[in-house]
Amino acid sequence: MHITHGMFFAGPFSVNGVPLRRVNQAYVISTELKLNVSGVKVDALADSDFTKAKKSKGKKSEADFMAQGAAAGPVVTDERKALQASVDKAIESSLGETEKAYLKSMFSLSKADKPHEMKF
Repeated sequence: MHITHGMFFAGPFSVNGVPLRRVNQAYVISTELKLNVSGVKVDALADSDFTKAKKSKGKKSEADFMAQGAAAGPVVTDERKALQASVDKAIESSLGETEKAYLKSMFSLSKADKPHEMKF
């Protein structure tokens, strides 16, 4: 079960480690689990919130490469952390123990599985 507003999805991160992100609907399977998510405020989200910063394609010197070091990974801003926390808090308020166990469980499909014939 994921919370959807357009194509934005959340885990919540504290339950199953899924951060707030944009997901193609081709990778989403609906389930029968229903949650009251009326308290989740995602109206301010836009596609531009989920784009990656473009890297310059210019030639880098060896000094630039060495200076970048371990800080080359993605950086999560304080604004993004606050948004994640507010969405998680709103979602967790409607979760019971059964729903948390369901969200924590691992899900995968193999080649022989037919998701259109399954009931979740």
